[in-house]
Amino acid sequence: MHAVKKDDAGEMKRALLTFAALWLLVSSPRAEFDSIPDYTIMRSSIDAVTIVDSFALAVSDEGVTLFKFSDTSAQFSFVDQLYLDIDGGRMKRFGDRLVLKSADNRLSFFDISNLPELTYLGATEFDRMFADFVIDGSQVYLAAWFDGVRLYDMPTIGQAQFVDSSLKGILVTQIDIDGGVLCALDEYNGIVRYNLQSDGIGPARDIMYVPKRGTSFIHYDSLFAILTYDGVLFGDFGGATPQIVDSVTGIAAPRKIFLTDRKLVLLSDRTMWLLDRDGFQVTDSLILEDNLADGDLFVINDQDHLILPSSIGGMTVFNLDDASVPYQGVYRAGHVSDLLIYNQKLFTGGVSNPVDVYAIGDSAHVLHEYSIFPELDSVTAMAHWQDTLMILYPGFNKIAEVLRSTEADEYHLERSMTVPADGVREMEFIEQKFGDDRLLTIRRQDVIDVYGFSDLGYIDLLNQWTFFGSVQTLATRGSYVYVATSTRQVIECEISEEIDLMYRSTIGLSGLANDVVVVGDQLIVFQWDLMYQIDISVPGAMERVAVVSLPYPVVDAGLDGDRLYTVGPEGLMVFDVTLNQPILIDQGGLGGEMMAVGDNVIAVSSGSGIHLYYLGGTPTGIPNSSGLVPVDYSLLQNYPNPFNLETSIPYALPQKAQVKLTIYNLLGQRVKVLVDGEQSAGEYIEYWNGTTEGGKEVATGLYFYRLEAGDYVKSHKMLLLK
Repeated sequence: MHAVKKDDAGEMKRALLTFAALWLLVSSPRAEFDSIPDYTIMRSSIDAVTIVDSFALAVSDEGVTLFKFSDTSAQFSFVDQLYLDIDGGRMKRFGDRLVLKSADNRLSFFDISNLPELTYLGATEFDRMFADFVIDGSQVYLAAWFDGVRLYDMPTIGQAQFVDSSLKGILVTQIDIDGGVLCALDEYNGIVRYNLQSDGIGPARDIMYVPKRGTSFIHYDSLFAILTYDGVLFGDFGGATPQIVDSVTGIAAPRKIFLTDRKLVLLSDRTMWLLDRDGFQVTDSLILEDNLADGDLFVINDQDHLILPSSIGGMTVFNLDDASVPYQGVYRAGHVSDLLIYNQKLFTGGVSNPVDVYAIGDSAHVLHEYSIFPELDSVTAMAHWQDTLMILYPGFNKIAEVLRSTEADEYHLERSMTVPADGVREMEFIEQKFGDDRLLTIRRQDVIDVYGFSDLGYIDLLNQWTFFGSVQTLATRGSYVYVATSTRQVIECEISEEIDLMYRSTIGLSGLANDVVVVGDQLIVFQWDLMYQIDISVPGAMERVAVVSLPYPVVDAGLDGDRLYTVGPEGLMVFDVTLNQPILIDQGGLGGEMMAVGDNVIAVSSGSGIHLYYLGGTPTGIPNSSGLVPVDYSLLQNYPNPFNLETSIPYALPQKAQVKLTIYNLLGQRVKVLVDGEQSAGEYIEYWNGTTEGGKEVATGLYFYRLEAGDYVKSHKMLLLK
């Protein structure tokens, strides 16, 4: 047996790197996941929203999201996501088409004639930047700021031919068409109205001079409400000479105006003002919690409501007859703080949500099974060891230890412990036991608190590890801890029997580390778009092997089997680590700031929505990954509920049984039998698409589903909405 000298070891490392690089060049990477997610849940990052019948169409930088309103919950639930690369924008409806303005001179067109089916029709790019648009048949008018109004002919989507630009103005920022008349806001002159002609923009019909700079307008009857920097002016085109007839001042910088049958609604940065639309008097005002974006009006029970995207996620709904009580308009919205995947379940925590548990099965049927302590929200971090889940509730400065967290009917609080209030950032279990204790590390600004969990159920704070500079991230390997700090270093330490840290070695970085992962005998350090490969095979002698430039920046990473997964603002990457040497084999998808990987699924979140990518073969149903037979019969709540197109019904059998699963209407009449026969022990999911035995669609309403298995009989309610 030969001893390897240090120089020889370095040559071996370089040879391995060369082999790995050649392997990457000559091998054709196989796709590990689709470029767009297979499923999205908890969609909440929204720039603008418009209402079409009972649907809300919301736009973000990831495309258009479709929600449907539920009368029972008085909230909008996620229906579908159309993933598009859109940087925008303002939405307008023209008949059966929804048109979206992007920041890159594009208008994107969507067919909304058959919602919830949403069809992308294409986009048209224009040769000038523009502030606003209006479409009349095949003619497109653009408000192009100092270029005035430009007219284009668009016989088909994707083709736009310039026709006319005779309407110059000084600064045209908003346009509209009313009864064959083009209304244009020239911010330095006022409202100018033009007659429309088939071959271009006709002559000016009239003008209403506005003594203050107008920023936006809305019109009804012959009146125009024009926003200025300190209020709203009311102008009338009904007389011989268009003129300003009234005003409301003292409203600081209103930037958006809405019109109902009875009210004018003005939004400034932090205030909502309600005005009588005929008397021009302020009737109410409301201080807003955040700076809200473009929204829309809709009616519930003959009352006007305003829905606005919220900066904390989701959409906020205001009842304009009682505007002092806004409420969350999207089911399970709000900022996502942490993700975990374990035992075919996805655990999510959020700023305004409890810990929600989803069963990860078929990509078309991600099932929300239950919530852990649904009355407790504001979850900022989670960690698990087998089915023991640790949940950080910062509002209470408590970490809850939840046993049997993967069982909807059996999870329970074992104990809780008080933690410091100065910003817990991350929790992580250390796999190796020290004596009778399993260690939980809790990362704070410049301290790592170390708790011990004994086999007898005791929890003790065993130590606090302090460092120069703040702790960025850490990884463990056996009894060794690798800590990246704000001093641009990775510090290798060994954990003693007394749970003290003994310094071993240091590696310098050129910047701050975003994440560190142990892969075999290598420590992989991600520093934005750089990947450091550090040899840790010899304790106390870390050695830098290579620094690789990556196509995407990395903010979070996870190891699963022989694959290393990363996520950053520009997308996902997958590395093959079969040779303990990361080889990039796939990249793409939507970006994010956190991820969880396991059970053939990648879950990614930018803090707003959660996107799921299925790896390789798609799972069918929800497998019993533990290999254990269910201990009892169970029939869970269907999901989604309420539903529109299809809903899933999960149940479990502890033994072989004669099974019958039946749908009934509110009168107790049988609608459809989904299962009628003998089934083996296991977990099952059946689906109902709202049809009878003969395939006829049933009406909107309340239905029951009933499971009969052996001596077990149980029923649940579900609501079908169309």
